[in-house]
Amino acid sequence: MNVIIEELKTFPSIKDVSASSNIPGEELNSSIFSGIDEGGSSISNNSKFMFVNHEFINMMDMKILQGRNFDKTYSTEDRSVILNKAAFNNYGWENDDKTREISWGAYTGEQPKFEVIGVIDDFQWLSVHNKIDPVIIFPREIPISLRLYMFVRIEPDSDQESLNLLNGYFKKFDIRNELSFKFLNQEVRLQYNNIIHPELFKNSATKSPRLFNLTRLDLKTWLCSFIK
Repeated sequence: MNVIIEELKTFPSIKDVSASSNIPGEELNSSIFSGIDEGGSSISNNSKFMFVNHEFINMMDMKILQGRNFDKTYSTEDRSVILNKAAFNNYGWENDDKTREISWGAYTGEQPKFEVIGVIDDFQWLSVHNKIDPVIIFPREIPISLRLYMFVRIEPDSDQESLNLLNGYFKKFDIRNELSFKFLNQEVRLQYNNIIHPELFKNSATKSPRLFNLTRLDLKTWLCSFIK
């Protein structure tokens, strides 16, 4: 996956590339996680979770409130997590320099632990009709054999050029179907079509980041979504 991302970044119309297990507007999976403080006491509750590569948070302009972003130069980075503010507050923690950790399930002292290296501001993953859930973000280089979403930020007015480049690039993987695409601002608009007048989107659409979203569904099919 890293090789693909780095190769795509060399294309003249492509500004940035990242990958995630989910896209905005898609419901995140949830599980029980335990928050463990320095003294070893823990609190268990339900949180959403997702997997991203190391560039995702920067590319999506997520604001880091505390700590740091993922950094693949750290040898222990696969044992780290970043929480949104809702997840951090869900464990009753305060903003300080104490070490906190997360484990899957109710903590028994035997599960692997992941250090909380950062807290990001809450973000509206679903529509504003939904409450903001606690979200735990894991850094993973998502295997190409699994479903993934690849986000590609493109230069303004380069939609067709970028599509042609990407279609040509992925043909070398012997993918049978051509890329299918959509734009993020269009996807967001669909969530509010029945309650917000379309005129409100005219100005905002031109200011939103232009991204390309590529989804791997299986070994034979690439579903791509243009995000604008």
